[in-house]
Amino acid sequence: MKVNFQASYGSLSGERTIVNSNNSISLNEWHHVVGKFNSQKISIFIDGIREGEKEAIFGIEDSNLPFYVGMGDNRYCNGLIDEPFITAEALNISTIKRMYETGKKNLEVQDTLSDGLMGYWKMDGNFIDSSGNGNDGVANAGVSTSSSDAKFGEAGVFDGVDDYISIPHNTSIAYSVDEDFSFSLWAKVDSTDITGNILAKRSDSINFWDLQHISATSKLLLMLDSGNGYQHFYTPDNSFVVDTWNHVAVIHSQNNLKIFINGDLVLDEVKTLVSGNYGISPIYI
Repeated sequence: MKVNFQASYGSLSGERTIVNSNNSISLNEWHHVVGKFNSQKISIFIDGIREGEKEAIFGIEDSNLPFYVGMGDNRYCNGLIDEPFITAEALNISTIKRMYETGKKNLEVQDTLSDGLMGYWKMDGNFIDSSGNGNDGVANAGVSTSSSDAKFGEAGVFDGVDDYISIPHNTSIAYSVDEDFSFSLWAKVDSTDITGNILAKRSDSINFWDLQHISATSKLLLMLDSGNGYQHFYTPDNSFVVDTWNHVAVIHSQNNLKIFINGDLVLDEVKTLVSGNYGISPIYI
């Protein structure tokens, strides 16, 4: 099956330019499609590659027609469509390729997310564990979810006073200091919140890990305590911006600890803890 992109001037029976993809696309697979029209040329890109291009025989004019997704000229799509958008500028080739590669990576992450996943809390109206391991969260005080200003779907809303989510301890989320594990999240912290916990496995003063933000210097603090010693890891100043969404990923291995913020490696240090574990405390969000 091939894809075509067409633009018509005046009416469906009037002047039109049609460009077809050179190659057929595979059915039952996701494809990234871009139609580009700059009044001189009309082009179509499939999966980041320009598949066809023609000279446009007319310019772009406004119309009062609705914008349809999944239908046009009484022809309907039988399939799935995700993240359609229209832009007022003609995208360049490098931008189109970057859009495709970004989307491709997101799909690959979704496809492999279940590999080794111990807990996954989407915050979409509840605090259920979507990993299938039953590590469901329990809401405490007035914690809630909201789609207002959420990064994806809904987000957990915490008042900075007494709101939190607790996930009871079990063996699937128990780690010793010489084991590999990772965690990641999106967080948006209010600038008025001086210091606060974001994610922790802690209820005592020993045997814990604890991720905090320090708004005064816009950075993160990760504390590790094995019961036989502890370490503090600080990201650089201004690495974690308040009042905006930040993606944080922590990778813990036997001898090393890495922290990524918004895809950038901001901390890569030797971990000196050699024995012990992070206890049997619940996980707190």
